[in-house]
Amino acid sequence: MVMLRAVGYVRQSRESQAAASPEAQRQAIAQYAESQGWRLVETFSDIGRSGFDPKVQRPGLEALLGLVGQGGVDRVIVWKLDRLTRRGISEALSIVERVERAQAALVSVTEPFDTSSALGQGIFALLLSLARAESEKLAERVRSGKKVVRERGGWLGGPIPYGFAVERVANGGYMSSRLVLDSERAPVVRQMVADVLDGKSVREIVRGLNAGGVAPPRGREWSHASVSGLLRNPVLAGQLPDGHGGVTSDPDGVALICGEPLLTPDEWRELQRRVAPRKGRKPQVPSLLGGIIICAGCGTTMGADRSRNQYRCNRYASGKSCPEPAAVPMRATDRYVLNVLGANLLNAIEIREALGAFDDDDVYERTLQRFARWWALRGSPTDLETLAHERENIEAARARLREMYAAGDFADDPTQYRTLFDRYEHRYQQLTDQLAAFEELPAPTIVSQPGFIHTLDFDTQRDLINELAHGDIRCHKANRPGIKFNPYTRIQWEG
Repeated sequence: MVMLRAVGYVRQSRESQAAASPEAQRQAIAQYAESQGWRLVETFSDIGRSGFDPKVQRPGLEALLGLVGQGGVDRVIVWKLDRLTRRGISEALSIVERVERAQAALVSVTEPFDTSSALGQGIFALLLSLARAESEKLAERVRSGKKVVRERGGWLGGPIPYGFAVERVANGGYMSSRLVLDSERAPVVRQMVADVLDGKSVREIVRGLNAGGVAPPRGREWSHASVSGLLRNPVLAGQLPDGHGGVTSDPDGVALICGEPLLTPDEWRELQRRVAPRKGRKPQVPSLLGGIIICAGCGTTMGADRSRNQYRCNRYASGKSCPEPAAVPMRATDRYVLNVLGANLLNAIEIREALGAFDDDDVYERTLQRFARWWALRGSPTDLETLAHERENIEAARARLREMYAAGDFADDPTQYRTLFDRYEHRYQQLTDQLAAFEELPAPTIVSQPGFIHTLDFDTQRDLINELAHGDIRCHKANRPGIKFNPYTRIQWEG
């Protein structure tokens, strides 16, 4: 008798020691497989991930379905149907269809269904509807609870804004949470507000906070986003945010209160006038080297400041500290990088033709090989990383198949083992040949034409630089203000 091969799936929104804890689910799945005489090959899990929210990614489930789709799996075991999904019949049926296309079936440890039979499929549909209804009831209870808190003037929870703390208070016979001023942090926020009202920019405030060693609520340093976000938060006026940049109001349009205000209404209105984003700003235009070149002072990328015709250190521009913040002229730097990159490729062609080969560590050879791959793949849906990842998965599947064969799983049906192994072997060889072909591509003839890189369109130029020089081009700060830009001393290539 052939031993059926099974995989398990465990999901929980958060770690717990309850009956449905991840470890309890794993043990139940293992015991169930053993009781049925099945071989449990692997158990996949998604911990801390909702089964209801459509935005949540579940890599464990995708890995399971990928393995099942490769063949060789007979049963997928879950502790309970709602561990698989809480989003209703449509998603569940989609999952079951993928399982059944691979000649497998879905089984629940705690519920009486097995989709390998018509009766099991009927029970499955019924339980799925009940799980959906239970999820919707829970969501409705949560929404109702939040509505009551809003109406009674309380804090709904979530990250506590900088400058505030949460306290529990009695309010009309019930306990609720409200925001109160933090004695240590509230003065820092007051000083930020005072600085804005005195005419300081947010960037100046950020630099002052970081220079003064003021610890931010998250991360190691304050940023433009963290300061501007705090100064626009309605909690400074004691009002409850709506989660979309506005204020939550009652049916009459009156703002709901969530705690103790730090600012008066007049101060709040004036602050918002000062920190409001400027209207009528021109849309951002992509730059050739923005996000590609590196500031040598701190190692972060540099962005384009078109108003100054400069690439500037992104870290310094956001108000954070940089020991040697670099700034270089855009157009001159663009020309220099394109010329050097084009010359490197042309030199690689000439040296290869003269010598016939390179040393393994020669920078020109590596550059030429990468360029040949990039040129062949540009505009193609093929991705080398995807091919390599698929080959790794096939290799792992072959190893599991050998383990199952050694354990005697195919003793009664050796032809099934050979069929599966040959399928994996054929695909593995295909992928190996594809990857090897990209390592032996000749350089396109266009590269031998002097100045060819300047004939490419902007997007192609940027893609090429990103492929061949991302992280390799470092820009240095000028030795003194007003000195003429010299790219040979200010720009360093590390590729």
